Amino acid sequence: MFLQLIFLSFLFSFSIEITGFCRINKDFQVNTNFTESQQAGSLASFEGEGRFLAVWESEHEQRSYFDIFGQFFNSTGGKIGEEFKISNDTSSIEQSPELANLANGGYLVIWESWNVGLNNVIKCQIFFNNGTKNGDEFVVHQSADIYSESPTVCGLLNEGFVVGDLQESPAIADLSNGGFVVVWMNYNSSISLYNILGQIFTENGTPVWDVFQANDNDGNNKRGPSVSSLPNGCFVVVWESISLDGLYEIVAQIFWINGTKNGEKIPINEKRSTKPESPEVVVVSENGFLVVWHSYNNDGSSYGIFAQIVSLNGTKNGSNFQVNEFVISSQINPDAAPLFDDESFVVIWESDYQDENEWGIFGQIFTRESGNVVGTIPDQHYDIGDPISFNISSGLFVFDNISDIEYSSELQNGDQLPPWIDFNPLSYFFYGVAQQAFNQTIKVIANKYQCSFELFAPFQLVVFDTISCNISNFSTTVTMYSSFEFVFPENLFSFSVPSAISTNMTLLNGDPLPYYLHYDPDESRLFGTASGLEEMDLKIIGTENIFNTQAYSILHIFKTYPQVSSVSFLFPNYLVDLMIIFILGIIL
Repeated sequence: MFLQLIFLSFLFSFSIEITGFCRINKDFQVNTNFTESQQAGSLASFEGEGRFLAVWESEHEQRSYFDIFGQFFNSTGGKIGEEFKISNDTSSIEQSPELANLANGGYLVIWESWNVGLNNVIKCQIFFNNGTKNGDEFVVHQSADIYSESPTVCGLLNEGFVVGDLQESPAIADLSNGGFVVVWMNYNSSISLYNILGQIFTENGTPVWDVFQANDNDGNNKRGPSVSSLPNGCFVVVWESISLDGLYEIVAQIFWINGTKNGEKIPINEKRSTKPESPEVVVVSENGFLVVWHSYNNDGSSYGIFAQIVSLNGTKNGSNFQVNEFVISSQINPDAAPLFDDESFVVIWESDYQDENEWGIFGQIFTRESGNVVGTIPDQHYDIGDPISFNISSGLFVFDNISDIEYSSELQNGDQLPPWIDFNPLSYFFYGVAQQAFNQTIKVIANKYQCSFELFAPFQLVVFDTISCNISNFSTTVTMYSSFEFVFPENLFSFSVPSAISTNMTLLNGDPLPYYLHYDPDESRLFGTASGLEEMDLKIIGTENIFNTQAYSILHIFKTYPQVSSVSFLFPNYLVDLMIIFILGIIL
């Protein structure tokens, strides 16, 4: 690995608060010239100025080879001035530019320079803050026996910048103590796997502490590292992890300034089967950092750009979100930078045939956004067949910026609304006809155009079940002093949700049944002993358990007494004796 130190003096700091982020507009095109391909974009932003710079390689723009071009933008993605050429060599192929900020407000660009028949070199051009060149381009590194490729550059906090190149994908970040850290891929022949290694250097390039391994020994290949210093004095490394079964993962690990791990590794992407690759990490606030990457078939159309914001303590802020709006064909190789003055960040990438002319450089700006739900939606109740018609308040949601708010509605679990109800997001109006029993939570969602977060307000929509009693009255006769049983028919009640029916029985006035009568709800059966029965009316009640709606039928009970065919009078023996004596006395 090659490292070259060049000494200057500057200071770089961060001052953004993370909440949620939203796209401020549609994707914008970075390059002005559309001829052939424009690729390998790199970004730098300028603190306190509300602007950023993008550089890229452009094919056949002014000659038959690649050259390096640049363009300034304001904080909303509007171009400042014209596209300008950075490289001057007219005999070489100029590719793979990288940007870094300088202490005096200027910046520098490095790139690969290829000359037919010769080894390539790494060149550099320094610029003043206004975009004019500060001196001529110069060679940073040239080797007679190896190729110099894939350069990377980073400014140091107090003395200059450091450049790295070679085949092992180096990445460099400044540290809060004035030094810097370099991470790279390293092949371990004993286990036939790549790992991510790192080394910390002082400001003059002297290595300190030992080489450290960023990743765990989990049996996966690691590649494509990126590194960034953090506002709390730590630094973070991200990389691709590829398992033996072909699943990809983007992983982050935070380190203390001495290279020891600070916490556990952080899984970044949510879909391992979509081949996430080429991660880049950049600090976007005082409280967190952004990881961007490209991922295959995550948006249904080849590669797309995705991102995740992570707090300094390692917790993810929200979910993965898509950066690019245009999803046709492929969008790959992202780079990102913070926009300090308005708490925003910018991402650029390569997009295939978005301008209908091979590859182009496109970008998107996300701005910090927050919002609140300031009211509630009343629960709604209908019967089957009722028209549904109600509005929600347009002031239910409050965002920092009220433009470009999108409204939608779905069930609480994320499913679509039933087909008999619609929501008009322009008038905040629900309409339809209640067609079936329903009792679920619906949420109204409000978000800014392609935000990484959303606001929602829930309400309960209830359509009561239709209940009918197929037979309104029954009657039965029971014999006094005997047991009896009466079974109600199964089709006595009709519900649209039969599985939700339960039955019960009371006196007509709602009082409980007397002690000698019993009702079995499982069999819809009345039974008992009519020893003390009077004529009475009973009520069998059917209840739809989900919506608690009811219907009932009346049972009229008539009593009869057992018939007596003869009457016998029985007297005790002593009464018989008394009667005989009494009769004999009369005779005598």
